[in-house]
Amino acid sequence: MQVNPDRVVYDTLQIDGKKVVDIQIGKILAGTLFGTTNSKSDPKNHPTYYRNNSFGSWVRSGSALSSRVEIGNYPADL
Repeated sequence: MQVNPDRVVYDTLQIDGKKVVDIQIGKILAGTLFGTTNSKSDPKNHPTYYRNNSFGSWVRSGSALSSRVEIGNYPADL
C-alpha cells in the first residue's frame, strides 16, 4: 500500500449498522467466475444442457457455460 498507493481503493460498507472500511488493492478478484458465452461457435462446439429441477428433462442451452479461474500469491503479485 505504501509502495503503490495509486492501486489502493477504499470503500465503506455498512454491516449491521456499523461502517466498515473495505480496502482493495488493484481490484484483484481471485477465485472462480462463471458465466455464459453467446458466441455462435461456442454452443456448436461445446453443447451445454440444463434442467429446471432434479426430475426435469435435460434441455440443450442456447449458450455455453464458461468459467475463468484466477489464482496468485496475493498481494505478492502486485
